[in-house]
Amino acid sequence: MRRMVYRFGPSLAALLLYAFCLLLWRENHTAYETLLRWYDFMTNAVPYSDLGAILQAGACWRQGVDVYQPSACMHGGVYNYAPLLLRAAWLGLGPADRAMGGLMIGGVFLAGCTLLPPPRTWGQTLLRGLALCSGVVMYALESANFDVLMFLLCLAGVRLLLLTPWRLGLLGYALFALGGALKFYPAVLLALALRESRKQFATIAGLVALAGGLYLWRYGQGTLTALAMLPEGLPFRGVFGAVNLPFGLALLRFLPVLTLEPDVPQFFAAMQQPYAAAYIIIAARLLTVAALYSAAAMVPRFDAARRALPAPERLFLAAGAGLLAFCFFVAQNLDYRAIYLLFTLPGLALMARLPEAPRRAILLLTAAEIVLLWEAFFRHAAATGLVGGQIAVWLLRECLWWFVVVRLTAIAFGELRDAGQALAAPANGRTGPGA
Repeated sequence: MRRMVYRFGPSLAALLLYAFCLLLWRENHTAYETLLRWYDFMTNAVPYSDLGAILQAGACWRQGVDVYQPSACMHGGVYNYAPLLLRAAWLGLGPADRAMGGLMIGGVFLAGCTLLPPPRTWGQTLLRGLALCSGVVMYALESANFDVLMFLLCLAGVRLLLLTPWRLGLLGYALFALGGALKFYPAVLLALALRESRKQFATIAGLVALAGGLYLWRYGQGTLTALAMLPEGLPFRGVFGAVNLPFGLALLRFLPVLTLEPDVPQFFAAMQQPYAAAYIIIAARLLTVAALYSAAAMVPRFDAARRALPAPERLFLAAGAGLLAFCFFVAQNLDYRAIYLLFTLPGLALMARLPEAPRRAILLLTAAEIVLLWEAFFRHAAATGLVGGQIAVWLLRECLWWFVVVRLTAIAFGELRDAGQALAAPANGRTGPGA
């Protein structure tokens, strides 16, 4: 019974909160919007707005509309996902399926989280519950963002890598490739193929190259269009990434009015300052290089504890660390992509109990991840204060992201190094955490 509570209790608690939010939306919109503000959601007229936008784009595409250009069919907006996703319109799905689809996505996500390595203590169960009830998770479910489906795809892929025979693991890599075709960033998990034997690695690499070539031949132009239209936002709210800190500091320096929510004229007045854009790009790249160097130097610190983890915790930690590091350094990301912190928490919670672990460092990293999952709550609490207090909360958030990402990058680097060494060495069979 205790193990059942450990595995299913956090998802059940999150499901009850999710159901409560939906009930408020139906019965009391004022209370619903108040709750959303504390979670820092973008208040929408109806839930599942992101899913509705994708379904609308599919319906428009099916009618022959160029969804990458503003149109009346798209309500003046544009579609900025991969072109392959539009083919889901062939299934007959449309905007009328938004509510049912959103409900199913939320339910499957919370059920799927029970497939993460289960908590082993009451403290770890509470930690998992805090993470699943956080603003980041509820924001993703309330909007039914496509990253929730990508999370489930990556989750299923990692679980398949842990199975035998090896051919089942091959399906996991197929899911990562499919995720890359739909949303680009899941393709980074194909690096886990370095864990395999040489023959298996060569098989995976060949199949991925063949599938990638066919995909680019068929959808290359649309993919480039979608990549050029990736959404970006102000660095003060709702996004994370390496560019945030220099971007925000430049705005605070050059905005005609000190505010964290500048209007369009104020924003362009700041960005038209000489060298402002160049400073942001150069500073972001310098910070990235410094972070990667620090992560490389930090690799030995986590080696013993990382290698001592059981296969499920180790593999999920490596997958989550790689995804978050890649997304953080490559582009701005909307907050709901931080749901991949859920991949890392089981491994970190167990590492903190190992004698080989730098316990203080692991506990600080875990606490920082929980704060980031709940960051919007603290930012909303500071929003009623002076602008200086809001800036302080924003700077703390940015420092926490750099703190977390550098350490997760160190863990990912350690896994890549171990897998590469094992692949290069004369050995047979599978290696690494999925062995």
